[in-house]
Formats: sequence, C-alpha cells, structure tokens
Amino acid sequence: MKLNNRKIDILDSTLRDGEQSNFITFSIDEKLEIVELLDKLGIKYIEGGNPAANHKEIEFFNRVKMLDLNNSKIVAFGTTRRKNTSVSQDLQIEALNKAETDYVCIAGKCWDFHVKEVLGTNEAENLKMIEDTCSFFSLKGKHVFFDAEHFFDGFKTNPDFSLKALDAAKRGGAMCFVLCDTNGGSFPDEIFNIVTDVFNSLGDVALGFHGHNDTGMAVANSVMAVKAGVSHVQGTYLGFGERCGNANLSTLIPDLQLKREIDCIPLDNLRFLTKIANRIAKISNITICGGTPYIGASAFTHKAGMHADGVIKSPSSFEHIDPKTVGNIRSLPLSELTGKATIFQKISKIFPNIKKNSLETQNLISIIKTNEEYAYKSNMPDASFEVLCYRIVENYSSFFKLIYCEVMTAFNSGKVTANVKLEVDRIEKSTTGIGDDIMSAIYNSLKSELEIFYPELYSIRLIDYDVKTVKKFPYLYNISVSMEDELNSWMTEGISKNIVEAVCTALIDSFDYKLINSSRKSVAMKEANTARRR
Repeated sequence: MKLNNRKIDILDSTLRDGEQSNFITFSIDEKLEIVELLDKLGIKYIEGGNPAANHKEIEFFNRVKMLDLNNSKIVAFGTTRRKNTSVSQDLQIEALNKAETDYVCIAGKCWDFHVKEVLGTNEAENLKMIEDTCSFFSLKGKHVFFDAEHFFDGFKTNPDFSLKALDAAKRGGAMCFVLCDTNGGSFPDEIFNIVTDVFNSLGDVALGFHGHNDTGMAVANSVMAVKAGVSHVQGTYLGFGERCGNANLSTLIPDLQLKREIDCIPLDNLRFLTKIANRIAKISNITICGGTPYIGASAFTHKAGMHADGVIKSPSSFEHIDPKTVGNIRSLPLSELTGKATIFQKISKIFPNIKKNSLETQNLISIIKTNEEYAYKSNMPDASFEVLCYRIVENYSSFFKLIYCEVMTAFNSGKVTANVKLEVDRIEKSTTGIGDDIMSAIYNSLKSELEIFYPELYSIRLIDYDVKTVKKFPYLYNISVSMEDELNSWMTEGISKNIVEAVCTALIDSFDYKLINSSRKSVAMKEANTARRR
C-alpha cells in the first residue's frame, strides 16, 4: 500500500536516547564515527546529545563541526527553561545555544500530572516555559523541534492541556511538534487515533513521533503514526535506549521504504543497512539478535529442509524481500535438518560440474549428516564448508601444516603467549605470538609467519570469535572465528575437547579459505589472459 508517495524525515537519537541504555557508553571518537556512519546511510537528522550534560558532550559538539557531512544535520537536545527562571539566566539554555547547531530539539511537559508532580509548578508557568524556550532559539534563527514529552499519556487524561502545550510551542516558533510516547505504553490504534485528533485540532502542521518500546510496539506505533500523517519520526538505529529501548530504525526504515514506498533515506543506500548496523553494534559492544528483522544474521536463514528447498527453487517462497536490498545475505546452514538437495546445491556453487550422485558428493553429505547427528558440528559456517569441499572433492591439503602449538599465560601481565611450529613448503618455522587471549595469541603467531610466504594474508583481520560448548557433549568446545579482508568477511569453526586445538582448527580453516579463494582468482585471471591472447 502506498501512502501518497510521501517522504519522512528521520531523526536518529542513538547518541542521546540510545546512550541512556544502562549498558551503553560512547567515547567522543565513537560518537563521531557513528555520526559518519549515519551520514553515509542518509539519515537527515542526528541528535548528538545534551550539551549541558557534561564536558564530553560539549567537546563532541565542538568536534562534530569539523566533520564534512553530506546528508545529515546535527541536532542539539535540551529541555525547556527551569520554572520561574528567565531564559537568559538558565545555564542549560546557554549551553544549548553555545553548541552552535542550526537545529535544536526542546523537550517540554505535555502531561498535567508531570507538570504538578514532577516539575512542581502550575500549568500556566509550564506553557510559558515552553513558549519562552522555543521563542529564544527560533529568534536566533535556529530550527526548533518540540519534543512533546508524555504527550499520549497526557492526551488520554487531559487532551485540552496537551494541545495547549503544542500551541505554546507553535507560538514560540517551533517548526515540528514531535508527539512522544515517553512511557512506551500506547498501542498502535491509540497512536493512530490520537495523531488524527491532533491534526483535526491543529490543522496543517508538521507533526512527528517518538516511540519507546515498553510494550514491544515502538516500530508498529511509528508506522501507525506515519499512516496518520506525521512527517518526522525519531528512534535509535538498533533500538536500544532507556528501559526497553526506542523504535528500532534499522527495522522501521525498510518497513516504510520497502513496504509502504515512503522515502526515508536514498533508496540505493538501503544496501548499507546491515553493514552499518554491525559496525554500530561493534562500537556499542552489543550483539545483534540473529532474528532482528532485515539486519539479523538469521533474517534470511533457512535451516529446515523444506524451506531451504523452496527458497532455492523460488526465493519469494520463504523470503519477503531480496536480502541484498538491505545488504544482508541468504544462508542455508548445514544441520541434521538440511535436505540432500540443499547440500548438493551448496556443493555445486563451489564445483559447478560435480555430479549429484558422485562419490565425492555422497561422502560430503554423509560427513555432514553424521557430524550433525552426533552434534560435532553446529550449523557449519559457509567458509568451513567450502574448505571441507576442497578437501573431499579435490583431495586438497592445507597450504601449511601446524606441527604443534603451545600456549602459556602470565597471571600478572594478563598476556597470553603462543609458541607455534609450522611447516610451509617443506620448511619448518617456529614463531611466537602475544595477545590478550588464546585466540589473538595463536592468530598473531600464525599470521606473522604465514604472511611471509603468502603476502595475500597481509590484508586479513580477525574481527571476532565466539566460544560455546556443544549441548549434547558439554566437554566439546565449539569455536567460531570471524575474519575479513578488504572485500569480504567469512566465518569458520573448530570443535575439539581441547580449546587450543579448537582455536587452531578454526584459524587453519580461515587462513585456508582466504588462500584457496586467492588461488582461484589467480588461476581465473591467468585463464582469462590466456584466452585474450588467443
């Protein structure tokens, strides 16, 4: 359903509302990096924080001015002046003004309960606080968003006062009135009806919506607010924030853009959605839930045999969009639920000429099914599967041989040392690596020696790793390793009763995956050059 080919302005509050999450803290450099990521995506407004909060926020606003942004406008956040205080004497207003942003967001109370019980003032003074503050900034030539705090709760009990608060902001020169479901307790039908009532009362004004997720409906509420006519929506990129968080923009933006054909960002930029989400998650030190719509690692994963078979035949049979649209990928993990057709389809992508009933194909299917049955593998990553295929189909042996690996830890230093002996091109080499943990120590020791023989390994980087125990066999370690180079990223795994052996197995697969693909590219280039010379 189209909604009149409308355009919605998005304000991302990750750096302000998002940082109010009890497990999120950003350094100034991290905030600046997030600004650049959101600018690349095409977010129109980025709320940087409250410059009156602390010196870090002040420094952020000083440094963000130096960024060369192409799409985004920086917004400074503050609240109305204090009760019984002039705007010119309010230190918070002064700090907000000194941030020198062209856009400011002013939060003001719109629930008479809060006015009396929280602010401890009367309705008339609260309305004056709203008007005075908005007027102060609009007269200085700034664009003012008025965040109508607790609007929906206030409207439900005293709609006349809530509307008077909006009128006060309007008299003060606010350009957009953002209706906030601050407690996050409203339902979608309530949001739609109240926004409609506000339009009927105020006429042709610019309304926005700011939703919290305390009932799990922040995204749905935002969609209903848009359906009711708002032209401005606020949220945080990954949905985190105070209590249960805010509307998740990584879900809301494609919901509106792809399902309702409403422009939020440049359409071509949607392909950055997943990559930027993963980077912000890394900065925030959180893990994105695999089932997160659009950007989750499982969002386009098909494990059941029937589903995997269906999506191979026709992607739309079990996918609502093409995962490439949002920069994600389709995954057909290998497990005991995987059908033989799916396994063969994955093999044939690597070896297009292989026969379905070949001995190599049957051996691979048998290995995967047996490993899964006894829980020795856990949804084998694609890179490990590819390396396994080369070992079975082409009788491939590793580019190097790991003879032994010895790991030592020093309690006082907190460092781990890995002593490794390798054989490369029939030459034995010993090397040492130091890291903060077993994984980084072994990785550093292997890479430092291998990149001498294989320069293509210079470009790889260890991104992350995960340690689990196999459920049916709690004495087995399952180590997954994520790596990347300048173009791609991949994951491998290793499983063993010995954690060092599991780490080594996962790393060997990762290095081999890179070297196999580099070798394939080299061969393909040589063949192409030979063909051109002919």
